[in-house]
Amino acid sequence: MKKFGAYLINHFHCHSRAGGNPEILKTLDPCLRRDDKNDQKAIYELGSSWLLAMICVVFFANEVNAASKNWDDVLVTDRPDAAEASETVGKYRFQIETSFAFDHDEDAGVSTNNYNFPTLIKFGVTDWAEVRLEAPFLNIQTQTGTSSTTGFTDIDLGTKVHLQDNEGAAPSLGFLFHLTLPTGKDIFSANTVEPKFVVLMDWELPQKFSLGINFGLDIPVTDANGNKFARFLYAGALNRPLPIPALDDRLGMFIEFAGAVPMMEGPKGEHRFDTGFGFLLTPDMKIDTFAQVGLTEASPDIGTGLGFSWRIL
Repeated sequence: MKKFGAYLINHFHCHSRAGGNPEILKTLDPCLRRDDKNDQKAIYELGSSWLLAMICVVFFANEVNAASKNWDDVLVTDRPDAAEASETVGKYRFQIETSFAFDHDEDAGVSTNNYNFPTLIKFGVTDWAEVRLEAPFLNIQTQTGTSSTTGFTDIDLGTKVHLQDNEGAAPSLGFLFHLTLPTGKDIFSANTVEPKFVVLMDWELPQKFSLGINFGLDIPVTDANGNKFARFLYAGALNRPLPIPALDDRLGMFIEFAGAVPMMEGPKGEHRFDTGFGFLLTPDMKIDTFAQVGLTEASPDIGTGLGFSWRIL
């Protein structure tokens, strides 16, 4: 753990020294040294463009927030934690949740970095059901001793149904069904259709805490050797607004454990710890950030990201 903590500190220290310049970063950060200068330049141009766009959105949101808004009806997002909310977006409402994410993994002396743009688009067809399109879309992967690989990823199509509200000990209950379609580049694709079923539960707790728990299956999953197997999926997130009176519960924090357990011998489970913050710019706009640490060998060692969500209708 100390090794990867040191990597993270060094990685972002190098970024600050370089001022975002990919040529300087190559000399400072050994994990980013590559022969392909154009690929490295593309990574930083994409990340910088995304960040600039988010800064523009924040200024725009401040202007929007000056107008009369209904703070009794704020958007509910499925990010930045892994636990999906049991609530749907609402009838005829359109919402987009996007981010710029990075993760790093070291395995058998090979250092791998992934840069991508996880995005979820959802539309409410009724007050209790929504249709969804989800994908990291463009992914850029770099590995020690090789040039980077860039390509599109698989797309998920699905639906979420809200079944009941939280009443006493009974949770707010929902159900999620997704199909992963093999639309991505081979290196980033499952190369098969993979269904996923998840039960979604939420509870409002005393002292403004809330608890979200998900469990489900994705089947079949194909490993590197072509073996197909099911996985048990789980996520448990504890959320609470930070007690800052001036922000009026608009800034929240979460901690979470999430992962996937293979339902056969051989493949290793993926388990991680996440934490992060979300801030409501307006009732319809939210920014967030997260950090995660892998707890098992099969999980990325570290990850982080910045996100933005917008309920447009």
